[in-house]
Amino acid sequence: MYEFTEDCMIHIEEIDNEHRRLFQMINEAIDLAEHTEDVTTIADSLLPRLKEYAATHFAHEEAYMESINDPELPLQRKEHTAFTEKMNTFVLDTSSPEAARTSLNDLLTYLAKVCPGLPLHSVQAEQRLARKAQEEAVRYLDVLTPEAQAAREKLEKARTFLAGYPKLTDRLSTAAKAKRVNEHTNPAHKWVALAIVLAGLIAAIYGIIAWRRQEGFGMYFTLLGLAVVFLFSGTQVIPTMKNNKRAVTAAWEQAQKDMAGVLPEHFPLPARYAHPVVLDRMIRVLREGRAQNAEEALAVVKADLKALNADVQVSQEEYDEVVAIKPMFLVSDYE
Repeated sequence: MYEFTEDCMIHIEEIDNEHRRLFQMINEAIDLAEHTEDVTTIADSLLPRLKEYAATHFAHEEAYMESINDPELPLQRKEHTAFTEKMNTFVLDTSSPEAARTSLNDLLTYLAKVCPGLPLHSVQAEQRLARKAQEEAVRYLDVLTPEAQAAREKLEKARTFLAGYPKLTDRLSTAAKAKRVNEHTNPAHKWVALAIVLAGLIAAIYGIIAWRRQEGFGMYFTLLGLAVVFLFSGTQVIPTMKNNKRAVTAAWEQAQKDMAGVLPEHFPLPARYAHPVVLDRMIRVLREGRAQNAEEALAVVKADLKALNADVQVSQEEYDEVVAIKPMFLVSDYE
């Protein structure tokens, strides 16, 4: 049996509780396997729970590590992906009772090796997480009002839900950024850039012709022309089918439509703001005592974002959050 001891804790309540849950699942499966002849039912019960665990816990853990810019996040994601693939591809050998038991034991052995509390992080990473948790604890109230606590729980459930749709949330953020850039780019600059690119193409073509004629300066024209083309194409300044006003507006509207299509009824955010970072900031506002419900928390988040500008210095963590979500509020006029 595996015991969840102090050494297994990272002192982040949500993650520690989920680690305890995994220990409990493993121990229950081991106990049942020792007292049950047919282990098929054990595997049938354990696998769905492990898949659910992977979907929720890994999202929480990665979101937290991302919030503190943990350098081990890429490695952690690989480990989580490997775990998820193992759970999704595991097939219990039911050719005989003995084979089934051996198959289940192999799975339990694998779980023991990768169990989050055994641990998944290095000592340095665990210490960083613990320090961050202690720093945050100072900002938060020890006890929330019943209304605020209920709102927090609702937002945390919403955060878990969105964790299952990373492509949609990323697309929402990316589309908003593109629209924001397009709105604040002088149209004349695009056409100037296009003219420069055309000049670069002409120079490149002339250089190639001169080069083939063995004229000494041909190579220089070719390189210069290609450099101009690559430079302006890479910066996406020139007008194309994808970055013109109509295209970026359509992409933003489609991103909202796609998100709205998966959101459950009474979701605490409109589709245009349905991003995990927005929910994280709303939860923090509640825990700091600056709001009592989701509506007030969203209003505070909007006010905080409005107050941030180029003259305000923030941490890298704060900067990354703002870059991800502020364009969504700007292109929506904070409605």
